[in-house]
Amino acid sequence: MSDWKPVGRSDVRSRQQGEELALADPENSKVHFLNETAEFIWELCDGDHTLLDIEMEIRSCFDVPPEADIRADIERTLVSLDKKGLLEPRGH
Repeated sequence: MSDWKPVGRSDVRSRQQGEELALADPENSKVHFLNETAEFIWELCDGDHTLLDIEMEIRSCFDVPPEADIRADIERTLVSLDKKGLLEPRGH
């Protein structure tokens, strides 16, 4: 997973809903809501950022203690986005 550069599906539409980001998936007519951190990760799913890149971006933009292990949280978020079908298939 460490060299994977996730890409959000281009047909998924986003809209801010209060403090959450709503992602509308036209393939299955579902809407998914992301909190601030998941939204930040989603925005980095552009095919240019690896898991390590995303971790470094989060550490630089959020007040995360250096000893905090946030990698597992990032991986869980990416797996969740992937399972919901919001990301392009790997290798696409």
